[in-house]
This record gives sequence, structure tokens and C-alpha cells, in this order.
Amino acid sequence: MGKSNTTTTRNVSEPWKGVQQNYKDSYKDAKSLYERGAPDFYPGEMTAPLSGYTSGAIDWMADRAQAGSPVVGSAQDQLTKTMGGDYLDAGNPYFSKAVDAATRPLRDQYSEQIAPGIDSTFSSAGRYGSDAHQTAAQRGGEGLMRAMGDVSSQMAEGNYKNERDNQIRGMLFAPELAQQDYFDINQLGTAGSMIDSQNQRTINDDVTRYNYDQNKDQANLSSYMGLLGNAPWGSVTTAPKDSPNLFTSALGGAATGYGLSAGNPLGALAGGAAGLFGGLFG
Repeated sequence: MGKSNTTTTRNVSEPWKGVQQNYKDSYKDAKSLYERGAPDFYPGEMTAPLSGYTSGAIDWMADRAQAGSPVVGSAQDQLTKTMGGDYLDAGNPYFSKAVDAATRPLRDQYSEQIAPGIDSTFSSAGRYGSDAHQTAAQRGGEGLMRAMGDVSSQMAEGNYKNERDNQIRGMLFAPELAQQDYFDINQLGTAGSMIDSQNQRTINDDVTRYNYDQNKDQANLSSYMGLLGNAPWGSVTTAPKDSPNLFTSALGGAATGYGLSAGNPLGALAGGAAGLFGGLFG
């Protein structure tokens, strides 16, 4: 019987032969980069220092918070007096002068018209200095005092109402006044923040440039290997030749030899033997 045929197939997936050597060189370069060690860290400062404006704003704010503002202190003192009623009639140095000015016409009228009129009336009646004269003069003075008192009371009431309104407005305005000192501080801080941001952007640019220089070889190699990866890959199938069936081949050889010597019995026999021998050992 003949020997059975066997077939072995091996599939290999590999890059195009034109870039295989490039891959080998690239991995050598990668190993060289690895052996050189990790990139260095940026040696400079990575955070920008505060500008003079920002530092000044911080110091100013701290001083203001601890010492307070003299302007606000003075305003608070006045506010305290207002809310305490110091500028009502008893404590207002200008109130008495205002009352005196408002009642002067009444006093002038009494001294120039009313009092002389009373005296003239009783004098023409021959009763000047009498009890009735004194009573009339007294009543005239009392009328003047009542009129002056009414003016003073009305002014005191208006002054009291105004000061009460000032008290309430003062209480509402006090927090806003106390906050006002921080406006200039905040403005200075805003200017300083703009400078700080620009300084930080400058440092960030330096760090970016430094990191690029540190990693440019690795990035370039990675890019190159990425391009190699775009080259076509293929599958190679290899299979050894099938082992022939010796007996079949021998028979085929014998048949061929016999055909070549057809018509010659001895020649046919010799040709068949030669074909069989060739099929087995050829």
C-alpha cells in the first residue's frame, strides 16, 4: 500500500517587507530612549509670584481689617450721636438761635406795637399804672410768650422728626459706609490679579516649551512608528510539498515504460521494469 499524504499549513501575519527593517530600527531607538531615563522636571518656578499691587492690596486689607478706617470711624461717631439724639433740641447748638430768629418778629411786634398800645390806651383814660393797666400788660406778655412757645414747639417737633429720620437713614447707611473702604482695596487687587495672570501665562509658556524639548524625540519616534503602522500588513501561507505515493508512482512509471515499448514483448517488459524502478526510487 502507498504512503498517505499529509499537509501542514502555517499562517504568518507580518508587515510589508519594505518596512520590516524600519520597525527593527525604531524599536532599537525606543530602547535607547528608555535607557536614557525619564525626562527632567521643569527646573524653574511653576507659580508666578504675586505682583506688588496684589501684595499691597493684601497688606492694605489686613491693616484695614485690624485698625479700621479713620474716615469710617469719624462717620460712625457722628452716626452714633445722631442715633443717640444728640442733635435734637437739647443738644443742637443751632436750635436756640433758630428759635430766636423765628420769634424775633413776635417780640418786635410786642415791644413796638402791643405794649405801647396798652400803655397809650390806659394813659389816655387816666388809668396808667392802675391794676387794670398792669393786668392788661401782663396778659399781653403772656400772649407773647404763648406765641413764642408755639413757634418753638413747632420748630422742635420738626427738628425732632428730621433727626429721627436721620437716625433711621443713618442706621440703614452704616453698613454701606463701612463697606466703602474695601472698594479701593478691591480695585487694587483687581489690577494685581491681571498682572499675576499674565505672569502665570508667561511661566506656563516656558513650561510648555521646556516639556516639548524634553519629549520631542519620543514624540517624533511615536509619530514615525504610527506612520509605519499604516503600511499594509499581509498573511503568508506556507505548506510543504505533499509526499508522493510510491506505489502509485511506480505503477505510473511502469505503464509509461510499457507504452514506450509497445509491440515488443521483451522491450515492453524491460520498459515496464524500468518505469517501476524509476517510480520507486526516482
